[in-house]
Amino acid sequence: MKILLIRFSSIGDIVLTSPVITALKQKYPSAQIHYLTKKVFLDILLHNPKIDKIWSYDSNLELIIQQLKKEKLDWIIDLHNNLRSRWLCLRLGLKTRRLHKENWNKWKMVNLKSKISIPHIVDRYLKTLDFSIKNPIPLEYYCGLNDENHAIQLLKKHEIDKNYWVIVLSATHFTKKWLKEYFVELIQSLDKKIILLGGKTEIKESQWIENQLINNNHCINLCGKTSLNQSAAIIKNSEFVITHDTGLMHIACAYQKKMIILWGNTLPEMGFAPYQNPNALNISLDLPCKPCSKLGRKKCPKSHFHCMKNITPKMVLETSKMLLSI
Repeated sequence: MKILLIRFSSIGDIVLTSPVITALKQKYPSAQIHYLTKKVFLDILLHNPKIDKIWSYDSNLELIIQQLKKEKLDWIIDLHNNLRSRWLCLRLGLKTRRLHKENWNKWKMVNLKSKISIPHIVDRYLKTLDFSIKNPIPLEYYCGLNDENHAIQLLKKHEIDKNYWVIVLSATHFTKKWLKEYFVELIQSLDKKIILLGGKTEIKESQWIENQLINNNHCINLCGKTSLNQSAAIIKNSEFVITHDTGLMHIACAYQKKMIILWGNTLPEMGFAPYQNPNALNISLDLPCKPCSKLGRKKCPKSHFHCMKNITPKMVLETSKMLLSI
């Protein structure tokens, strides 16, 4: 049996499909699991031993379709469910099970401020399967041995061995990001080695934070200096993680890290809370204007940005102490 999974993007969404892969391998041990994604996200799946073949595309999707037709696949699990994935499934002409996106409920939460809770995206992914799941399946992430060794050497270069904390600065949208001034205040109140992680878009912000610190000897800025899997390895070996709702949050969750998630304009109840990790705590304020978007915005539509401004460094510090004492 050959099964094709489709999830084109993005980092967190792809990480959250890992329980589906595990469930399929448990139910059909001899099945071949194929996975189709965008080329830019290939590294997320590259080291997963449960995937038999990864298909990635950039501008060559038509060629990929012709190659997939030759594979004699048995069925498709469409975990993206957009126009492109539907078109691709139609072209392949195979039995397909598809993710329910809950767009109506998301609309009600954003526009009517309905007090509802959407089933977690992982549970909705698993619901696409043709069999029931009895026991919870946690997230998994495989960063690869080479990247893990590289990360370990990088930490040694900065004289960091263990008991360090990771602060993830990255987030796709402005309204999902904590204030940089708050990060400075928090870091200065922590008697811990701190590693800042993020992509190239966080370089400027991370340098500003670094320059504001009175004593920055205990803060190592690695934003834009590590690959995704190297960042994952650094998180894997950390003691504690503070993050926004972003892809690295779900990777930290896969490693069952003790962690705090800072929620801005969105809500954990929208289906993307940390999954099956009792060590994770959400800080999300109950405000009449939340959520103002199902994803995020370039700026606060109310101009006050209370969803993040009212999450103080003191609040994060006290929550971290509580979590570490458990």
